[in-house]
Amino acid sequence: TTQKPMASRVAKEFQQSFGEISNKDYKEQACFFLNAFWSSLQNEAENVWKYVEIFTKLDPKGLAGHALDEWMSHKFLESLGETLTAIELRERLRQIDVDVDKQMSFLEYGLFKYNKSVQQLMTAPQGSNKEEMDVAQGKVDAAQAALDDVLSKLAQQREVEAPFKKADEENKHALAELQAQEHAYQDKIAELERKSQEGGVVSRNKAVAELEQLKSQDPLPLARARINQTASCKKAEKARAPFLEATQRVEAAVAECDARFKEALAFLDTVKAKGGMPYGRIWWMEREIAEKKKFLPGYKKTQ
Repeated sequence: TTQKPMASRVAKEFQQSFGEISNKDYKEQACFFLNAFWSSLQNEAENVWKYVEIFTKLDPKGLAGHALDEWMSHKFLESLGETLTAIELRERLRQIDVDVDKQMSFLEYGLFKYNKSVQQLMTAPQGSNKEEMDVAQGKVDAAQAALDDVLSKLAQQREVEAPFKKADEENKHALAELQAQEHAYQDKIAELERKSQEGGVVSRNKAVAELEQLKSQDPLPLARARINQTASCKKAEKARAPFLEATQRVEAAVAECDARFKEALAFLDTVKAKGGMPYGRIWWMEREIAEKKKFLPGYKKTQ
């Protein structure tokens, strides 16, 4: 006989709305969940962020995914330290899978994890003022676009950085060689000057002659070192120019990006001060900004 499919444990009045939210991506599910339970679960927001990260890593669709299949759901629970047998894991998933589709959405896991019901989730206020939230999202998107510009300019900087570093290193070696040859030259002059003042007439005259010859023109190794250092210096200067230009473009882009981040955060602070707002989504926007700022050059984590 064919086994009859199990019926959804979601009340009929919530099946459609719960299904619609469950089919949204993990971020949207998490924001909906946090909006609903912000007063009691705001201290769990960072953990919710981490759970969503795991969902997206395990889901082949990544950020666009909305639910894990049975195998990946097992992997998710195992990643959280759930050392259960296959039978125990299946039973755990049965408890979590309230719509009985053999998949685990974030909403289902969140309800199980925090002992909340579908009814509580779907009847809790989500916050209002869509217009201001759209403006806030626009500012967050603008900050993201500015960050993308920074990353693009950093890539351009890296392209010209390698030849500059190579040329600069060659110049340092050439300068070190020149200094060594100049030091050897000065040592030789000092030695001949000493010999021109000591010993017999013949040895003094010989030292004077050698000294005059030495001072008349640079020895070949010193002359070669001067030529090499001059050439390497010009090469380094030529390579430095595009690197400095690229660096200036990066610095300008970073300043613009930082300003965009501050503008977005300031607006979110203003929105937060008002009552009845979707505080879970606001927190998520702020958390996204904090995550994106890590990619800015010179970023330092603050507690």
